[in-house]
Amino acid sequence: MKAEGGGKRFAVRILVAIVVLLVLLVVVLGLALETASADPYGMATARPLTVSDVSKIEPLYGDVWTPNAAVSWSPDGRFVAVGGGFTAGVAILDAFSGRIVRTWSVPGDIYVLRWSPDGRRLAVGNELGFVQSPGWVYIYTPDGFLQDSWQAHSWFVGGLAWSPNGTEIVTTSNVRYAIWDVATHSRLWLDTNASTWGDSVDWSPDGHLLAFGSNAGPSIYDAVSHERLYQPPSVEWDQRGVAWSHSGARIAAANLDGCATVLSRSGQTLWSYNDTAGAYGCSQFAGYPAWDPTDQMLAVPTPAGIRIFDTADGVLLRTLAFPVDRYAPSTITGNYGEGNSRDLASAWSPAGEAIASVGTMSHPSFRVWGLPHGSVASGIAAFEFATVAGIPLALGRDFLTLLVRPSECLASEAKRSRLLLIGSVLLLFAFVVAVLQQTALEFLGRAFGGFVIPPPSWFAVTAILSCALAVIPVAVSVRVFQAVAWKTPRESGATLRIAAKVQGLALLPVVWCLALGCLALSIALAFGVEDSPVLGATLIALFGGVGVLLATGIVSATSGATFYRSVLALLAVAGVTIGLSFAEFLAVVALLSIVHFVPTGDLAAYGIRIQFGFGIAPWIASVLALAVIGVGAVLTQSAPAFLAPLYSRLRVKSILDLQSRREVLAYLGTHPGVHFRELLRSLPLGSGNLYYHLQVLEREGLIVARRDGMYRRFFLHPTSEAKIPPGTDRS
Repeated sequence: MKAEGGGKRFAVRILVAIVVLLVLLVVVLGLALETASADPYGMATARPLTVSDVSKIEPLYGDVWTPNAAVSWSPDGRFVAVGGGFTAGVAILDAFSGRIVRTWSVPGDIYVLRWSPDGRRLAVGNELGFVQSPGWVYIYTPDGFLQDSWQAHSWFVGGLAWSPNGTEIVTTSNVRYAIWDVATHSRLWLDTNASTWGDSVDWSPDGHLLAFGSNAGPSIYDAVSHERLYQPPSVEWDQRGVAWSHSGARIAAANLDGCATVLSRSGQTLWSYNDTAGAYGCSQFAGYPAWDPTDQMLAVPTPAGIRIFDTADGVLLRTLAFPVDRYAPSTITGNYGEGNSRDLASAWSPAGEAIASVGTMSHPSFRVWGLPHGSVASGIAAFEFATVAGIPLALGRDFLTLLVRPSECLASEAKRSRLLLIGSVLLLFAFVVAVLQQTALEFLGRAFGGFVIPPPSWFAVTAILSCALAVIPVAVSVRVFQAVAWKTPRESGATLRIAAKVQGLALLPVVWCLALGCLALSIALAFGVEDSPVLGATLIALFGGVGVLLATGIVSATSGATFYRSVLALLAVAGVTIGLSFAEFLAVVALLSIVHFVPTGDLAAYGIRIQFGFGIAPWIASVLALAVIGVGAVLTQSAPAFLAPLYSRLRVKSILDLQSRREVLAYLGTHPGVHFRELLRSLPLGSGNLYYHLQVLEREGLIVARRDGMYRRFFLHPTSEAKIPPGTDRS
């Protein structure tokens, strides 16, 4: 009774420790996601980009199905406005996370949008119709509230710019431009014969000059007298987008072929870059270039990517081609030149730490570039460390013994009984922790893979759905595990309840080793190691494979299965949980389609992501481990003796070190053919302990079993005497 009471107290203590650990892991992961998701790409603390950094610039994230015709960064650097294109209206994005803050519709087709100098208003220029329709100006607050609107031209508003003091707006249309008072939207000036195509305009920082996009460069006008100061030589069909430098000393003009020109305020050409090998040989639509805050670099969008120029001499430093192959195939793409990136407009952040662009494809339509970072991985590393340290603390000394010497640990009737008491709890614990692990890996994959990070609430919903869908796969996996791990499931000790407990014990080292692998991955990323699918897959496969090998020792020690049967049982568990979870997911999707369910909120923005059962990573690791074992067995022409340090089979002498096992062997020597119940009555052993000893002795060839009707009778093996080392005490 004392042992039983002690076992129950042990089970209660472990149960409380596991519940506390689960709560701790959920809290740590939740805090990590909450903290990191606010600025997952480290933009708030990033330093401004310099010319020497151009070779190190990497894609930070891309957003799908956003407006893609125009882009403008708010003066405080916190938000980016995008508008027009195949997604109508305006979207305001959080620049740090890439998440859409708000959207609203705007009539017609948007051509341009600009933040006011104080960041309190957003001006939008459009065409209110399909072809040659009136162009309007709309003034919105950042929350999407319409403050004012007026018709500016009889055709589209292709270019728009605020005056430096924010009281006036200049608009441009086909060969004409106008200046408007924002407060009264009264027209202050109209030029109906301007040297501009009407696709671009910019106001100099000092407010004295205007630059309009025209053939092969900018046309420069006096903003007060409206006198034309400079007009470039006429080149047929070479529209250029224009942008003043922040100092106001230079003007950049560029088109979508990447042809760029930088001029002084007086119109003197400082340098030109003409790519006649482009799609149209420098006869292209206007691109929208952007200066960095120091005026040392110029970003020019092209179909091949964003070209970065050194503005001192016009040297092309690099072309930033966004890795669109990481995303789902775009359902809509623009066709205005060769290249996969298809950037249309660019904007440098006010602090200079990042470059934003929009492109004419749906996946992704909005992109942000900057310097790589690793700080976001530190929160995930804290979660992994809590898992790695928490599991041994919750289970106490038995954990390490179970991990390294499972046969020795489970040979003791007391330890075996109390560990099996908590086996079912450990099974549920393993699957919940597996879902949390997959959630952490999902976050790392998005943060370092160039994807927008959903809010923590989305991760919470997907984790809950994953746990809910795991109920049936877990239940079925127990029956599959029972069928594979035991040769004869109808025997004593092979019940479904025992199988669930053994499976829980066996999955514990897999979960722990995977946490070690994820910890190594997150630490590597935190220290700046470049992320790649190979790095993550290698670490997960390596540590997961070790976990599977450790788990086979537990399966063999409890069920009496051979090494290969134990591996097969674990593979079967992983395969069944993944397959059933995937089938459940497809069934749920079909059901939602039948009832015409329309997701809202985060699910509508980021979709539904389900972690399949015990996770794909352990399954892949198991397959790789099995492949390594198979290759080793072929090379050594024997059983996997190359795994001897961890998994060599028990030698006969070590088997007979236990007195209880020697008693079983001695009794069979004097009572050959005895059955299980008679052995149980004759020896001072519990049924579970006796069953385990018989399995070990039969597996090692010291005894044999024969079926006799309803009974299974045991005999000494004919060669047992030769196998028992000389000097072994049989008493």
